[in-house]
Amino acid sequence: SGRFFEGLIDEVGIWNRVLREDEVAYLAEGNPIPLPDPAKTLKDGLQASWAFEGDFSSSTFGFDGEPVNGAMISDDAKVGNGSVSFTQAEKQYVDVQNQVIENGALAYSSAGWFKVTGGEGRRFLWETSPSNWAVSTEVTPAGNVKAFVKLADGSSHSADSGMVPGIGEWHHFAVTFDGVSGQSAIYYDGEKVDVSFTTPAGVGTADTGGFHIGTYRGGSGRFFEGLIDEVGIWNRVLRADEIVYLAEGNAILTPPTSLNITRVQISEGNIQIEWEGGDSPFQVQSRTSLSEGFWENVGDPINETNYEEAIDAAMKFFQVVQP
Repeated sequence: SGRFFEGLIDEVGIWNRVLREDEVAYLAEGNPIPLPDPAKTLKDGLQASWAFEGDFSSSTFGFDGEPVNGAMISDDAKVGNGSVSFTQAEKQYVDVQNQVIENGALAYSSAGWFKVTGGEGRRFLWETSPSNWAVSTEVTPAGNVKAFVKLADGSSHSADSGMVPGIGEWHHFAVTFDGVSGQSAIYYDGEKVDVSFTTPAGVGTADTGGFHIGTYRGGSGRFFEGLIDEVGIWNRVLRADEIVYLAEGNAILTPPTSLNITRVQISEGNIQIEWEGGDSPFQVQSRTSLSEGFWENVGDPINETNYEEAIDAAMKFFQVVQP
């Protein structure tokens, strides 16, 4: 109702932590606020993922898949060295017995790579089981890739990408469900498809019990023929740049770069530690016993690869971790 500003405003940011002085100085030099690194943020909210690198295990405990009717690991992979291969006539799929999203979820994302090698009719890439399609993606009889969601109020909603993947081609497909706003989206090969995917605002997903890869919820038909790789389910809406990152062929979870301490010395009453490798930020921790007690954080996380402090104890142990 008053106290209005007259002028121009640019590059505004809000953080949930205290910025360091060097970070503030960086912004004050005219640099843009850096976007979060998808390689680091994709682990946030990740419920489960399946890389099919030699087996059917999940990145998260409790979500390992079980191959049904001879579904096999193939070395024809889009990401890494393995994918899962399905033959429609053999009714093959992968069964995950635990819920991948909560009942009534107001947000989720699903993403993965697929290669159609044949088959006919409805061919599902993945779908929640056993009775509701809260998360669901299929290749239709016409060959289009289509997403569905069933909600807690019993309503069902869908979005057809209109995209028809060629036989023998790898493609990436992602869905972001936003039940709060009611505005969901689908992405094909990293690009948002210009199609409406609207649901009633404030209504979450229908109840589920498990997850199928390579067939629909019932596991009794609608089998996929081809290869599927690098599937992930998140409990949040992925950002567009995160989906682009995945569609560029990057793994959902990047193995951390090893961190090695390269130098420890005492100089003028200070202990100095240097290291190399790893991914910033780094957290220095200490304790006074090698095998007992808890490691305590020394200050805030830092981006530098060195640390120095005055010696204040007869014996003290340090470690550097990546929070």
